Amino acid sequence: MDQTWGVRELVGLIEHWRLAGTPAALVRAVEVTGFGAGQYDNALVRTASGEQAGAILRGVADTEVNAAVERVLAEPAAAPRTLRVGINDPEAAAGGLSCGGSALLVVEPLDALPARLWELLRSGRPVVLGTLVERDGHPKTLAFDDETTVGTLGSTDLETHVVAVGRELLANPRANRTVLEVAPGRVLIEKVLPRTRLVTVGGGEVIDALVDMARALGWLVEPMADGEPTVEAIRLCGPTDAVVVTTHHPQWGPAALASALRSDAFFVGALGSRRTQQNRAERLEALGVGPGEVARIHGPVGLDLGGRTPAETALAICAQVLAVRSGRDLPSLTDRSRPINA
Repeated sequence: MDQTWGVRELVGLIEHWRLAGTPAALVRAVEVTGFGAGQYDNALVRTASGEQAGAILRGVADTEVNAAVERVLAEPAAAPRTLRVGINDPEAAAGGLSCGGSALLVVEPLDALPARLWELLRSGRPVVLGTLVERDGHPKTLAFDDETTVGTLGSTDLETHVVAVGRELLANPRANRTVLEVAPGRVLIEKVLPRTRLVTVGGGEVIDALVDMARALGWLVEPMADGEPTVEAIRLCGPTDAVVVTTHHPQWGPAALASALRSDAFFVGALGSRRTQQNRAERLEALGVGPGEVARIHGPVGLDLGGRTPAETALAICAQVLAVRSGRDLPSLTDRSRPINA
């Protein structure tokens, strides 16, 4: 069972079950108290026959969750679609959670959710889900990005308000969710972000350590070698992609960086000394990349953590990618005048 799956990672399987006519339900957390960090991102989808992907709270509440899913799928019109679970400290520790806690979960049959939701989630752009959890009645879900809105909350005024709040959330890299208290109940508004993808160009111990560390963080990782196919592939990078170039090849290193700068990648980094960075900048300008674009490169790449080994360098690079993704302005090696390893 993949404990890191959120709603977006489940989309392919959800669409498969929907097209096959397999009854299934999606389970998400609305409120979480305790348990430790990161538990809002979990989600699971479960069929009437017991097939399951994803996890909620590392599986510690699976008995209650499975029973709720069975009730909802057996009586979609009558069964409650919210579930309050409480877990004590020993039960939480047995499941790998930091401590006990409680959570309010929403259990939604797939056919009750907007049909175009899955298309929106598959787009590769950040999407906001607004879920109205009423004190009496079934949850309603609205999904939207910067351009498209699907689903309904049953009230035009409420939908307008939720979309406004959600689009503010999309513009704020430091916030992922908020809860509105409204007359019918509460609305959970949360961003559903594509998994960060790290594209690396080059080889060696630093790349090996970088690939291992990025995968440990749950990122998608795509190592690439020097060459024209890599340059063309990088041109298609999207807004959740980070590109890190370690190769010193005089042609393919600058070409990969130029391609990354012309893509939608949110992060472009390059390993190497300051002299190497200057040589790259000259080659990039020869490729028609202006000084303003060259300045977007994080080079030497990495936060100023004082690392020396390949693993420590990889940690500094991943930390900088995470900081940029989160909108944090932290001291980097690019900003320093002292030697990189001092």
